[in-house]
Amino acid sequence: MYKKKNILAVVPARGGSKGVKLKNIHKLAGKPLIYWTLEILEELSEKIRTFVSTDNEKIIKLVKKKGFEPHIKRPKVLAGDKVKDFEVIEHALIEMEKIDNKKYDIILMLQPTSPLRNKKQILDILNLIISKKYDSVWTVSLNDLKFHAMKQLKLEKGLLKYIMKEGETFPIRQSLYDTYHVNGLAYAFSRDCIIKQKSRMGKRTAPFLIKEKVINIDTIEDFDIAEKYLNQKSKK
Repeated sequence: MYKKKNILAVVPARGGSKGVKLKNIHKLAGKPLIYWTLEILEELSEKIRTFVSTDNEKIIKLVKKKGFEPHIKRPKVLAGDKVKDFEVIEHALIEMEKIDNKKYDIILMLQPTSPLRNKKQILDILNLIISKKYDSVWTVSLNDLKFHAMKQLKLEKGLLKYIMKEGETFPIRQSLYDTYHVNGLAYAFSRDCIIKQKSRMGKRTAPFLIKEKVINIDTIEDFDIAEKYLNQKSKK
């Protein structure tokens, strides 16, 4: 429990991966990728209940070795690469409330593919959603104005078109407003957002701006980039 709220952290870690086989347990700096997330949750175990949602026996074995009990295996219907995050979160919440015989007020989603998060960020996100009573909080990063949405293009029948109508006016840099992208470091949701609104965003979603470096891992090259960054960081 944290600030009189029951908190559930859902770590989605299916076995299938097109880019890197068993990506979630591929080693980063000598340990399985998922351990970077689980080790933070170990430190927060008195405040946060953790559920690893996985369909894979190898992942289950490594999670148990870390001291976390997977409780239930993710059903096959939720194991495909087209399954939405919301479906996984909803399933995890419903099942864990049955297992623990309690209602969870706040649900965190922490994807193993974002290994650079830290404990302070997690607690700050929880403080924000609890104190302001938001439906959800998403971590975001600021976009470089060079890649502003007004400058983005798409192809229609082989021809370039602006994604936003405003782009056709060729706006000057000074007129561009800040835009952000979801960086995947963390998401927090109220129970109402998931159970009643049936949404990952909800009616009131707040940003939590991350100024530190974020690396999302999808490919072997991403593992190499993260490894180099961690090595450089350890030398400072």
